[in-house]
Amino acid sequence: MSLPVYRGNRNLCLELTRNYRSHPYLVEFASRMFYHNKLSCAADRNVVDSLCGWSKLPNPEFPFAFFGVEGQDMREGDSPSFFNPYEIILVADLVESLQREKKLKPNELAVISPFFKHNIKLRSLLRQRNLRLEYTSLLKVCE
Repeated sequence: MSLPVYRGNRNLCLELTRNYRSHPYLVEFASRMFYHNKLSCAADRNVVDSLCGWSKLPNPEFPFAFFGVEGQDMREGDSPSFFNPYEIILVADLVESLQREKKLKPNELAVISPFFKHNIKLRSLLRQRNLRLEYTSLLKVCE
């Protein structure tokens, strides 16, 4: 923001008008809800539709899903960090399915976990199943 056009103009507002990463259905929703219908999808359809048809999708034409997990947040010993074994197993199952069915490589998947212990246990389970992820990250939260 050091360009001359930005300096001294506190009223200047920039607005995203093209989204290059998301599926058109998600862009349409965001456009309607947050961008006064001015946001358009410019993503490569081959990329954003690449997971269509995956067996775990509730709608095979829409590559987006929420997976509800009932379980219990647990802690070990005096560790302040939580983990949910049911979530860990589900995530490992999903990673395995994506790598098997959709031939996704380890660098094409990422898992973000809010808790340190959850991340450690997920990595351990993935190793036990001979699955690899290039990225398993912690979402920064206060534990």
